[in-house]
Amino acid sequence: MRLQQAAALGKPIIGGEVGMLAGTAPCCLSLGARNADLQAKEQAQIQGGSSGVLALDWVPSTTYTCSYDVGPTDPLVQPGGTLG
Repeated sequence: MRLQQAAALGKPIIGGEVGMLAGTAPCCLSLGARNADLQAKEQAQIQGGSSGVLALDWVPSTTYTCSYDVGPTDPLVQPGGTLG
């Protein structure tokens, strides 16, 4: 409903704080799997009329154990990644 209203007004809607736990810890999504899942989520939102998404949580460095953190070597921000 809000996407249709925003489109009628020529206003963007951006999905904020979109994130998934990922890392190298047991029972945690791999960074590559998170990239694929977030890419599918982003594409679905844009096809629905959204203008974009904001992935959380940018940090300058991370241990990648299991967190929402997105760092400079994360597949999300590499060329071909969801945000790259």
